[in-house]
Amino acid sequence: MGTVYFDSIKQIVDEVKRLLTDDALWEERRKKGLEEVKNYDVKVVVPQWVKIFERLQKLKGLKKYVC
Repeated sequence: MGTVYFDSIKQIVDEVKRLLTDDALWEERRKKGLEEVKNYDVKVVVPQWVKIFERLQKLKGLKKYVC
């Protein structure tokens, strides 16, 4: 889906109006949003965090011998 940036409040209001009046656009964005949110599921995110902490733990262990 990607990140959406707005330069003004008017752009946000215009986009909300489009979403409220264009059923096809609403459904398209809804489907993309439902797909995107799967990337943040606990089953996806937790293993990523575990890998990060394991790498940090290894770095911390190496530091004892470097200093």
